[in-house]
Amino acid sequence: ASILYFLSDYIIIFIYGENYLNSSFFLKFFSFLIPLRYLNIFIGTFISTGDHFKIKTVFYLKTVILFAISCFVLTYYFNIFGTFFSMLISEVYLLFNYYTYYRKDLEKKLNDWQNRNNFKNKSRKNYR
Repeated sequence: ASILYFLSDYIIIFIYGENYLNSSFFLKFFSFLIPLRYLNIFIGTFISTGDHFKIKTVFYLKTVILFAISCFVLTYYFNIFGTFFSMLISEVYLLFNYYTYYRKDLEKKLNDWQNRNNFKNKSRKNYR
């Protein structure tokens, strides 16, 4: 993503010519969204396993609704920059939802594991 960011001017010139050099800003912005998207995919992979697929679908649905509303409103006021900002808001919102859910699920699993081990240790002490 950082290579794409720094080479965006050259890429635009190579593909479209110097007349479209101003559009390199858009490519730079999209390169900023790439790490967020990959992070969402990475964390979303853990949520996809087991019984968590339904919650992932709910997160996607909420994100799509947020994107549609924010895109409509922000594009009206800020043109293309509003659309980009709407994309950024949506990716951060999805990442926040994934992170908080995954963290709570991980804490629950760790607590269950600790409780199970504590029970085993207590029962072993009773038999000695």
